[in-house]
Amino acid sequence: MATFSLDVDTGSYANVRRFLNQGLLPPPDAVRVEEIVNYFPSDWDIKDKQSIPASKPIPFAMRYELAPAPWNEQRTLLKVDILAKDRKSEELPASNLVFLIDTSGSMISDERLPLIQSSLKLLVKELREQDNIAIVTYAGDSRIALPSISGSHKAEINAAMIRWMPKAVPMAVPGWNWLISRRRRGLLRAASIAFY
Repeated sequence: MATFSLDVDTGSYANVRRFLNQGLLPPPDAVRVEEIVNYFPSDWDIKDKQSIPASKPIPFAMRYELAPAPWNEQRTLLKVDILAKDRKSEELPASNLVFLIDTSGSMISDERLPLIQSSLKLLVKELREQDNIAIVTYAGDSRIALPSISGSHKAEINAAMIRWMPKAVPMAVPGWNWLISRRRRGLLRAASIAFY
């Protein structure tokens, strides 16, 4: 059984595609069916999104299609479409993002660090002035690579990412405890922390 989030995650498709483009089979835990399904656009017409007014208490609409399975007449397939309310970016609350990035020697293989950098650059494009982002790296020790900064400083954020270089230490000293201790001391209030 797979769960489907209303905030669509499509990361597994891109990851599986990357493996296949390199002539490799993706590891089983990289194949998340729900994220692969969510990657493809629904045939639900975009105008239907306007039929869910902002004032409506139900945050999504659903539709069902039932059809016999083409490969077995004894079976029936049920397709469920769930359409979440479209929210404009200006309607969203400000975000306070903190990324903890592993820059140890283990990140040298499979272009792991460049993949994280390119993914974060896509995120940076979407940051607004009221959003904040901070980056902590760890490889033998923890260090603040980018103090909390407004999303409007895109050039400065991208420049901080270019400076990351994997360090040849066999195992990174976890920076997680360091980050959590700062949060407990009130230095990372209301932050969403992502670990890579």
